[in-house]
Amino acid sequence: MISKRIIKLRTGHGLTQKQFAKNLGITASYVSRLEQGKSIPSESLMRLISCTFGESFAWLSTGIKDDPSSNINQQGFDIELLKKIIAFRDERNWKQFHTPKDLSISLCLETAELLECFQWSGPDLQVEGKLEQMKEELADVFIYAILMTSSLNLNIGTIIQDKLAQNGDKYPVVKSYGNAKKYSDFN
Repeated sequence: MISKRIIKLRTGHGLTQKQFAKNLGITASYVSRLEQGKSIPSESLMRLISCTFGESFAWLSTGIKDDPSSNINQQGFDIELLKKIIAFRDERNWKQFHTPKDLSISLCLETAELLECFQWSGPDLQVEGKLEQMKEELADVFIYAILMTSSLNLNIGTIIQDKLAQNGDKYPVVKSYGNAKKYSDFN
């Protein structure tokens, strides 16, 4: 059961429920519900848990360990891939053009190209026949975001953790669970 694997992961790191929750930007009461099997974590939360605590997503979700000989983690990338992106830029001497302004513009343009996949598509979620284009545009979005962090000399993991903590404060589980309201609209 996922609940038992979450307990094993948390206790294996010597963390209380409160400490575990803080690392993930969720509440301790939500961790308690997860560990009791009263709540099921979303896929994105499970990916966050696996990434944050260095455990395989496959193990967390199924109990089956990944191939230990692989250096690619459950999200499909590792530090070597980040280095390849920077090397690609540097081999072409493009860093001089990668100002925060130009990278922001490029990031917005690529995001708009991803959104274009849905233009005139009928139902909001229809993606038939567009997956390859979506993969290419999403890759561009990730690449520009990584280049932006490099340009600003930011640590990807740190800024994501900080933002998750902020979002955890703005969107406590008790108020936001299953609720699409903006935090400012909570009573």
